[in-house]
Amino acid sequence: MLHGPFEAIDKNTALFILMSEGRTRAVNERALLFLQVYGEKLFILDAKDLGINRISDSMSEYFNHLLFAPVLNNLFLRELAKVKNHPYTNRIYMWKVKY
Repeated sequence: MLHGPFEAIDKNTALFILMSEGRTRAVNERALLFLQVYGEKLFILDAKDLGINRISDSMSEYFNHLLFAPVLNNLFLRELAKVKNHPYTNRIYMWKVKY
């Protein structure tokens, strides 16, 4: 998150932050500190909570996506579709129009 996305945040914005492990962790922590002050609807998915710390520090950053993908694709996406009553397979543009 840089300047533009920060400007779009307010107390009513629902936020989902993926806290990775590795060299980008400091950037994630910077964003998290900002979001904890200026956002209220914040959900944090931290790779450390999912057990990434079982992998050595020098390698863990290469495996963040392996932890996040199943949670986002199999759990979050499907539950959001149920809540919104809008199947995640419904597309308006994707695979239908050229962009």
